[in-house]
Amino acid sequence: MQLHSGNWGRDRFLRIVSRIYRISLCLYPKSFHKRFGAEMYDVFQEALIEHTRKGCLHTSLFLGRELIEAPMNILNQHFAVDSFWGQPYPINILTFTFGFTLLGISTILNFYQTFNGFQVYLLTLFCYLLVGGLGGTAIGTGHDPRKKKLFAFCGAIGSLLANTLGTQLTLQFFPDAFTPTGNGITFLSPFLHPILSGSIFGLFLGLANGNWHGVFRYIGIGCLAQFTGFFVNRLCDALMQSYLFHNSFQGINQTSSKSLFIIYLLLPYLLEGLSIGILYGGITQRSIPVKTTYQEKLS
Repeated sequence: MQLHSGNWGRDRFLRIVSRIYRISLCLYPKSFHKRFGAEMYDVFQEALIEHTRKGCLHTSLFLGRELIEAPMNILNQHFAVDSFWGQPYPINILTFTFGFTLLGISTILNFYQTFNGFQVYLLTLFCYLLVGGLGGTAIGTGHDPRKKKLFAFCGAIGSLLANTLGTQLTLQFFPDAFTPTGNGITFLSPFLHPILSGSIFGLFLGLANGNWHGVFRYIGIGCLAQFTGFFVNRLCDALMQSYLFHNSFQGINQTSSKSLFIIYLLLPYLLEGLSIGILYGGITQRSIPVKTTYQEKLS
């Protein structure tokens, strides 16, 4: 199917979104992609064109729904064929990496003022919900597949509160947490926020677990994972500025190409999600008898 439009910007948007969707189809199991990939792509293109004709709101709702449903559909197909990517460890890595990459994309959209302030705020909140929901689903799948929907709900709420209420609490109790002087113990003050937000996220995952042992366990895991992810994010940012660009943030924006600058903004989030996914997946796989729960689920 060819895309036709009198509006060059709209036509370009359709091509970009369609290309991203075509690439995402490769994440399905090979047998499923070979059998249904072309048909799914055609159906998506038709629906996308129809919604863009109705306006930005319909297009945003359609893409938002697809963005939420696609990861779960992909994982369900991997579950069905019992593939490597349907196991708890890679699920955690994939979902957290994908989720934090979305946060990086929202940061890029905010930087380039693609949307107005309120739209960016709503997009950021949506990303927090999506990251928590996907992460909770991945963790719940490894813990107990029968509770994965509860873990998804608690993860979404926990992620939203961790990044909104957690930020406000950090600023209230530690006013200089986001503006360290770099001297002495204040050098560590930025890490107070990921510790607090990780505690809130872990608290809600622990509530989904259903006992006090799980609450304290997931609070500890949340603190460790968020702290490590934030450290990797900041380390990546510092290394790119010091060794790759030899320049400040504003200097990179002014002297580098747009695509290179986008990579600079996105890479720390991608590595942060990868680190958090590795920690959550590794701890889950070591401490929970996942084979039994998977056999129960597949039977």
